[in-house]
Amino acid sequence: MSFSSKLWLLLAVLPVTGAYVTSHGAVPVKRQQKWLREMTTDICQQPPGELTEDMLQRTPHLMHAWSDARIGGGKESALALESLLVRLAEERSMGNDQAIASTEDYNCLLEVWAHSRSGIAAAERCEQILTEMEDRFKLGDNTVKPDLKSFKAVLMAWKLADGAKFAAVRAQRILEWTIRLASTGENEDVLPDADCFDIVLQLWSRSGLPDAPAKTEQLFATKMDSVKPRTASYNAVLAAWCKSKKGGATTRAYQILGFMEGRAQAGDVAAAPDEASYTAVVSSLLKSPGALSARRAEDILRQAEARIAPQAPDTILYNTVIGCWARCNKGKAYRKARSILDRQINNFEHGLKRSKPDVYGFTSVIASCSMEPGGSEERTKAFHVALGAFQQMNRYDKPNHVTYGTMLKADYLRHKWAKKIFRQSIRDGLVGDMVISRMRESVSPPIFRDLMQGHSRRNLPEAWFCNVHEKRKERAQGGNKKRRKRAEV
Repeated sequence: MSFSSKLWLLLAVLPVTGAYVTSHGAVPVKRQQKWLREMTTDICQQPPGELTEDMLQRTPHLMHAWSDARIGGGKESALALESLLVRLAEERSMGNDQAIASTEDYNCLLEVWAHSRSGIAAAERCEQILTEMEDRFKLGDNTVKPDLKSFKAVLMAWKLADGAKFAAVRAQRILEWTIRLASTGENEDVLPDADCFDIVLQLWSRSGLPDAPAKTEQLFATKMDSVKPRTASYNAVLAAWCKSKKGGATTRAYQILGFMEGRAQAGDVAAAPDEASYTAVVSSLLKSPGALSARRAEDILRQAEARIAPQAPDTILYNTVIGCWARCNKGKAYRKARSILDRQINNFEHGLKRSKPDVYGFTSVIASCSMEPGGSEERTKAFHVALGAFQQMNRYDKPNHVTYGTMLKADYLRHKWAKKIFRQSIRDGLVGDMVISRMRESVSPPIFRDLMQGHSRRNLPEAWFCNVHEKRKERAQGGNKKRRKRAEV
């Protein structure tokens, strides 16, 4: 089969104006890849000055084929594209004016490298290619003048560079380069848009570097001078503060969220908080337990409920706010935790499925009851709230070993309920280390020995802990199982 025939058959099965050919006669992917390699080799091995007009016309189509993720992609595609561009440059140096590699061709190469899953090497190669394009443009070669798409591809390459700590620094240099070129008039086509700023903001927020919050705020201020910030921009700044270990970081995140709410109320819909905004700040408040954090978390939940209406916040946001009350160590906090769970249940019962209560929310309510610091009367009320949550849970989710352990802490010295809950944990195969420890604390030694049925803590029947995912199960199975993350309240 000739070069031209192969190429036209290949193009017939590539996307055309956004649609895919789905006929049963489509060429298998492996055969398409084989043809791509053969045709690329045919062009690259032609002696300089001997590329036919047909080959020159087909080369851009061949590049497009390599960039198609269905049959190309990865490092092989990037290297193949580079070899084709190098071959065109050689041909042009031999005096063939038809051998032109355009900005669009180079942008195709940049995007393939960016998405090649080659990490830092891909990002650095993209920078090298962009620098080469800019140098050639300065020397008068307008065919490879970098545009905004060129710079954005390099920024994306750093975003995908496998979490490199210095990715944010390198990406910011690229962004500053575009700003300088556009502001000086050297290349007005590269004036950065909101996407460019957001990529760099997100890189800083994910970097975990100590100065990330300050860097995001500085960059955000720069953005406000040229591009209108949007929710994604604010969220990147929020994320940087929420991950920071600096004193006052949580308060700063709370202030930024309040500013977003104010902008939204003033009519700036593009800056309105979304669910990610609320969840980020509430998760940060969870790391700073206290009554103030819990009250702020509940205020944020109410804001989210009002803004997302007629929908409702998702399960994660409800669980996190309940967790804030469970950890605040304040008297009667369990009542707040339970009231939030009731709102969540009400939403779910009215058809808002994304608010479905789960084991983590119920267990957090039980935990808040178990940690009630009040007097005997208040602790008794807290126990009954915990018991109600425990019994209601089965309508929505199944308990885990943490649920049972927490419930045993809530019914401390209530032998009747302790025995009943322990026996239920045996039936469910959820007798973990936490359950054993809490059971020992809840009942007298004779009752504990009776419930253990002659078994020791390290020699339990497998049926007792078959559904537990913690150290005890690993020990019993010789430590061969991969450790799973423990549930947390």
